[in-house]
Amino acid sequence: MLRVLLITEPSGGGSGRHVVDLAEGLCALGHEVSVIYSSTRAEPRFNSELHALPLRSIRDLPMKRSVGPWDLGAAYRLAQMIRKSGPFDIVHAHSSKAGALLRLVAPRGSTRIYTPHAFRTMDPTMGAKGRVVFGTIEAILARYFTDALIAVAPEEVQHAHSLGVPPDKIHLVVNGVTPAREIDREAARSELGIAPGELAVGFVGRLADQKDPLRFAQALKIARESNSRLRGIILGSGELASAVKSAGGDAVTIFEGCNARDFLPAFDLFAMTSKYEAMPYVLLEALQAGLPIVSTQVGGVSITVRNGENGFVVPVSASPEELVGAILSAAADEQRKKFAAVSSEMASQFGADKMAKETNAVYSSAIRARAKS
Repeated sequence: MLRVLLITEPSGGGSGRHVVDLAEGLCALGHEVSVIYSSTRAEPRFNSELHALPLRSIRDLPMKRSVGPWDLGAAYRLAQMIRKSGPFDIVHAHSSKAGALLRLVAPRGSTRIYTPHAFRTMDPTMGAKGRVVFGTIEAILARYFTDALIAVAPEEVQHAHSLGVPPDKIHLVVNGVTPAREIDREAARSELGIAPGELAVGFVGRLADQKDPLRFAQALKIARESNSRLRGIILGSGELASAVKSAGGDAVTIFEGCNARDFLPAFDLFAMTSKYEAMPYVLLEALQAGLPIVSTQVGGVSITVRNGENGFVVPVSASPEELVGAILSAAADEQRKKFAAVSSEMASQFGADKMAKETNAVYSSAIRARAKS
């Protein structure tokens, strides 16, 4: 049995989902698990699911996503929490903010693990100066303050190498999802107002620049001119909501506060227009729902979307017009059925239990390597 501490700053979205599923899986493997999270960006679902697990302790450490002098106070409070609730065999940080704080204050006796969930430097819009600054910080922390770095997709492995992370510290553990519960498709479509005969093209995520929902909305508005059956359904909220509504017009409807997993089966097609990702959970959930996928070429897509087999992949720089072509092709009746069948077949490759076991193997490997050094 290992005493494991998991810490995350974004307590929601994919990172929060990962921490909950990993904590559950580690408990099932017989480990004693504690979690420190930030309530600043915590989602209600994260809180309820986390507190339902048989964890040793759950502590709230408010953290801000942005870098600033407030991080010194957060680091001090984190060190105190670890001293009071430790010792831990493994301290495992999720996201760049929690990753930096934990690795800097972790006791010498703990093995330090870091999962970035998309390096900040994977953002193609980041300037050269920011790329150098953040890249240098990641490389230094990885070299001197990290026993193992877990990448969640092959693209993230490649990016870690490009930053100068020591190759022997990089491990690939792909995200996995728990089994999906049965959903009444027709009831879900009715709740979303999807009319009989309409083809629902779904988008799930924060309405923020990284996810580029404007591109989705613009593409659906254009696509509907060629196929009036198409309708864009967005499950998410964020600062771009108003702009997205304006861009999509009648072709797009936004629903906030939904548990996306309960409504994915209502879709006929799933589209992701992100500028960068590591391994988004929503792609795995789209596979579980048996959906054809149209996505930009971001992290995780190389192993979830087989171009021309269960969907189409477009360049990250694709214009709304380029996206339209892929959506119209995937929405064609025969193509859609073929893609859906392949997605369903692929879904079984990405289980949360497998993710937990592979993470546990990294823990054991890192502990052995640390003992030899």
